[in-house]
Amino acid sequence: MLPDHDLCSPSRLDLRYFCSGSARMEQQLSGTGQSHIPEYTSEGTRKHGLVQRYRNEIIPNEEKLGYDVQWILENVWALYEPYTEVPDHIIVDEYQIDLTDLGISGGKEGCRIDLLIVVPGRKAVIVDYKFGLMYVSRPKYNWQMKAYAVGVFRAFGVSEIEVIILQPNTDEPYQVKTDFFYAPEIDGFERDIKAIVAGTKAPDAPLVRGDHCTFGFCRARDTCPLWRDAYLALPVHTTVAAHLKNISPEQRKELYENVVAAKSWCEKARSVVELLAINGEIEIDGYEVGPGRKSREWASSDEVAGKVLDLAKTRGKECFPYMLKSPAEIEAELGKSKAVKEALQPLVIYKEGKPALKKKAAEA
Repeated sequence: MLPDHDLCSPSRLDLRYFCSGSARMEQQLSGTGQSHIPEYTSEGTRKHGLVQRYRNEIIPNEEKLGYDVQWILENVWALYEPYTEVPDHIIVDEYQIDLTDLGISGGKEGCRIDLLIVVPGRKAVIVDYKFGLMYVSRPKYNWQMKAYAVGVFRAFGVSEIEVIILQPNTDEPYQVKTDFFYAPEIDGFERDIKAIVAGTKAPDAPLVRGDHCTFGFCRARDTCPLWRDAYLALPVHTTVAAHLKNISPEQRKELYENVVAAKSWCEKARSVVELLAINGEIEIDGYEVGPGRKSREWASSDEVAGKVLDLAKTRGKECFPYMLKSPAEIEAELGKSKAVKEALQPLVIYKEGKPALKKKAAEA
């Protein structure tokens, strides 16, 4: 059975460029239950589907698309509208290109261009939607876009390729990134991509830790020794402050990055332990699953409005707009005196928090 995506699919090439050994690490996770698709990935897939669905349809009034999907649609409509009058034009959603001769199989879902516009023999426009918050390199520095350009150039024989990245959830100056590619550049892209893919297949492909581990969404980061063993490089024979004064600036950089890596790995490990315990998949001696921290909310909005306003007046304060504030915010304005707490108590209800892993109380 083909995987959904090749280990060197276009979207993974940036990570493989910086760390060729990451492909081997991710391959070792396959079938172990450790490799998973993060929630933000499935949310991005849902939004891509909405753009594809409504690119040529009228959006029903009751459909709430969200700002980012609506923004993408408006920009896409503006992009392809000029081409609709061009003879023999092609406009395709989710166009899957063939990159097998580069060593990239594509799988069932890989090598898909979000939107492709082609004027055969002349020009192609590749449009890619990014719904995430993280920084995305502009096309001329982006290996995913370069791979798409190689596939489109060979499939349609165009002389110019315009590549546009649309990212609504970032700062305005970076929401639209555009570059143009031409034949001489694309030949170079093809050679470089083949080299990246070949590098990942080497038995001794090196592991490299850096920002790409996060920005490239490496799924093997939790098991990578460069992250997992980072705490082993931390000083144990002296205080951190004393150690920092006796090492070079370069060593301080390495120490700080090890601290950050160790913290990241430990936080992820803790969340996995808690999730398995809460789901009943494991037991931990001395711990149990109990209700999480309670939260407060207003019992009745109709009743709260007048009573909170009256309470504010008795204390010589103004409290507007009280209906938009939580019980904690009202306390912050009116104080936490016994009189305030007694007045608010009948207006508040307590909600149990989500289940949490807690240490068992010591037995008497």
